[in-house]
Amino acid sequence: MLVIDNDEGLLELLSFVFQSRGFTVLSARQGTAGIALAQAHRPAVIICDIIMDDMHGFEVLRRLRADPELARAIVVMISAKSYKPDIDRAREMGADDYVVKPFHPDELVSRVDRLRADRAAPRLTVSFWGTRGSIAAPGPATTLYGGNTACVEIRSGQDILVFDAGTGIRELGLALAKEFRGRALTIHLFISHTHWDHIQGFPFFVPAYSPGTTLHIYGSAGRGQSLKGVLSGQMQSDYFPVSLGDLVSSIHVHEYRGEPFRIGDATVSATYLNHPGMALGYRVERAGKAVVYATDHEPYRATLEAGSREAEAGRRFGRVLDDAFVGFVKGADLYIGEAQYTDLEYPAKVGWGHSSLSATVEVALQGGVKALALFHHDPMHSDDVVTGMEALAKELIAERGVALRCFAAREGQTVEV
Repeated sequence: MLVIDNDEGLLELLSFVFQSRGFTVLSARQGTAGIALAQAHRPAVIICDIIMDDMHGFEVLRRLRADPELARAIVVMISAKSYKPDIDRAREMGADDYVVKPFHPDELVSRVDRLRADRAAPRLTVSFWGTRGSIAAPGPATTLYGGNTACVEIRSGQDILVFDAGTGIRELGLALAKEFRGRALTIHLFISHTHWDHIQGFPFFVPAYSPGTTLHIYGSAGRGQSLKGVLSGQMQSDYFPVSLGDLVSSIHVHEYRGEPFRIGDATVSATYLNHPGMALGYRVERAGKAVVYATDHEPYRATLEAGSREAEAGRRFGRVLDDAFVGFVKGADLYIGEAQYTDLEYPAKVGWGHSSLSATVEVALQGGVKALALFHHDPMHSDDVVTGMEALAKELIAERGVALRCFAAREGQTVEV
């Protein structure tokens, strides 16, 4: 470890703390000396102050990140400056974290430990905050799997990716506020589509009311209006007392244009789903691991056959589109797929934009995924019904002799990928 700071007392303290935890600690009181030590010893972790006598900490950071041999070093910036632009700039320049002085040494140790663990074994951590479909269904019959509508959080290293803003996002917002305690926070929110059960929790998302939050919202434009326009609509005064424009967080809306893009170490891609309106499924890939979030989707062959004057032509084209969807899911470590209806219920719901249990299991089997999370539970389904659907899905998988883990997603559940 290398610590660069012009405060000699802090250098001694951090050297003592990290040496007691097994680190070999180098220290420098100036930026130029710190760069020289970094280039000579290639430390695994570098802690660097912002304000120093000979060189600004951002210039030190720029030079560190420009050196290919230091590309894998963890860099944590520390400073008494808590301004959001400084924190954002540090992250944009490649800092892994930013800690505001004064801080307790244990806080810095825990931050470094998390970064090292994540670097050693990159993973995606998936947390379910809302698993219900169509409308929230709280009550004694839904306590096991939850009654909140769709919201899933994926932690990709230090990046926070949130999928859908159903009523479950309210609890997520409260948890994030407690975790970050007023520190600057960047959140990437992906909207699958703008039906109410996927956006109705957004006005109650506490971080959106914080000036220290930067919120990036991704999704498809609506029919006839922008994504931002649709989100603003539910917050008009006839429906809600606070407008989208009144939120003090920094909000950036990005409409899907068809190309994959990167967030930190992760690549995010999307595909359109077969659901009324403009619906997207998302795939997150990081360090060879992949999670697919694709809820509110119906097999194309069923709807094209039903709606086509030439049923066989509809079936053929539907198979092409269904195969393309399987290709999008293919090889995922976790496929979060909706299975809202039982096979007995589905014939009466053709064209509603949702899948039967067997159809979702079949996609998982054809796609060769490693785990399937049954999601978007019907509001009319009690815990007992969902448990029965989970058991039936496992039977269908066992009949094919495939090693595929399957579970019905529960609120509060966390899965490591």
